[in-house]
Amino acid sequence: MSGGEYSKFRPFYCSGLDGKIARGEDFHRALDNKKNRFLKEILVKKQLHASSFNKFNDTLEFVFGYRRSEINREQLQEIFDIKNDLKICSFSKKFRSNDSRERLMWAHYTGGDRGIRIDFESDGEYEIYDVKYENKAKILNSLDDFSRNAIAILTTKMKPWAYERECRTITHDTDKIKIKIKQIVIGRAFLRLGFDYYETNKFDDNIIKFARKIKRLVGDDVKVLTYANRYLHELIVIEN
Repeated sequence: MSGGEYSKFRPFYCSGLDGKIARGEDFHRALDNKKNRFLKEILVKKQLHASSFNKFNDTLEFVFGYRRSEINREQLQEIFDIKNDLKICSFSKKFRSNDSRERLMWAHYTGGDRGIRIDFESDGEYEIYDVKYENKAKILNSLDDFSRNAIAILTTKMKPWAYERECRTITHDTDKIKIKIKQIVIGRAFLRLGFDYYETNKFDDNIIKFARKIKRLVGDDVKVLTYANRYLHELIVIEN
């Protein structure tokens, strides 16, 4: 597996995140909500989930062209079965703090900053493939063609998705990918409207309690951060 830093964006379900102001349900208690069980599993077990291709959100994932004269229905079913047997885990290369593309990730994968970003390194067990972005599908002339081009087909997306800077692991034997969590970033929607860290030098209690709960799950060596306010790029470590 290649080295580097990566990020996984995950939504957080809490009645207090209404898109206008952080209020209501305590964030640290909401982490135990059933809807947040997959997020909590990542934090506790330090592993990401890998899925089969037919569970991805883009119906044009993993498409290819083929010549009807060369590939029959039985062979197409065999290719489908091979693809369906593979487990694919997707995440992004870590963005720079002022990279505007990251704003799209927060919007699309955390419901508008109502979630967290998990920054991590690989544990070296599985190879990481960079996704390539192009609108032209591979053309297969035979079943062997799929075997030779499987990785390329499984790591290609259409160009509109390029903002994601996506990477993938592809496995046969497991749907769990171990990671080394380096830091957790709490989204801007957790901050109440009008909050500015530089005015108080302290975060609100619900943010502090939330950070403490996360650190209990992932370990004290992992930093938990959030933004100075809803509009700045600067991240601040949330002190206990």
